[in-house]
Amino acid sequence: MAPGDQTTRVFRNVTIEGRIYDLSHLDQFTFEFVVPEKDGRPRQAYGIDVLFSWHCFTRGIAEGEHLPEALAYSRGRETRLFDERRYRFSRQLPSIIRGIGTRKCFHSGKGNFFTVELTDEEGSRIDYTIFFKV
Repeated sequence: MAPGDQTTRVFRNVTIEGRIYDLSHLDQFTFEFVVPEKDGRPRQAYGIDVLFSWHCFTRGIAEGEHLPEALAYSRGRETRLFDERRYRFSRQLPSIIRGIGTRKCFHSGKGNFFTVELTDEEGSRIDYTIFFKV
C-alpha cells in the first residue's frame, strides 16, 4: 500500500486444492492522483476511490459448460468461475491504477472498464481489460 492510501477488504480469498489465492490486492482503496503544474496551470491533486469488480479474477460460465465446484465464486445470486490467468494479471492492478497517468490506456466502450497493454507469460503483448469503479 502506498503512503496515505486507505483500503477496505472486498473479496474473500479463494482456496483451490489446498492453494490459497489471496485477493487482498483487489481491496478497495483511495489514492492521490496529482496533475503537475503545466503551462501556467497550477498543480492539481485528486483523491481517487477505486473499487475493482470480481470480473478481474473470474469469468462467465459458457452455455453448457460444466461448473467445476472448486472454481465457483459466487456474489449474490450470480456465480462465475475463478480464472487463474485473470488472477495473475489482476496482481498488477493496484500499480496499474496508481500509475495510470504515465501509461496509455483505452476506454473499452463498456462503462467502467478500460484496456491497457500488458505482456503475458509467453512474452506476447495482450490487451488487458480492467473492471473497476472510480
